[in-house]
Amino acid sequence: MDSSALVAIVTGGTAVLAGWVTSLGNARAARVQARTTAEAQHRAELRASRRAA
Repeated sequence: MDSSALVAIVTGGTAVLAGWVTSLGNARAARVQARTTAEAQHRAELRASRRAA
């Protein structure tokens, strides 16, 4: 195998790994955002119910 094929394989592997890491980060960020939104909504509902009481 010549060096250009090796470089192509390493570059391809790096691209796949980078894509995988990025997708993990995006999924984690989406979970954090969903949790934060749900908590904020819950707090707003509690404030509204206390005001109504």
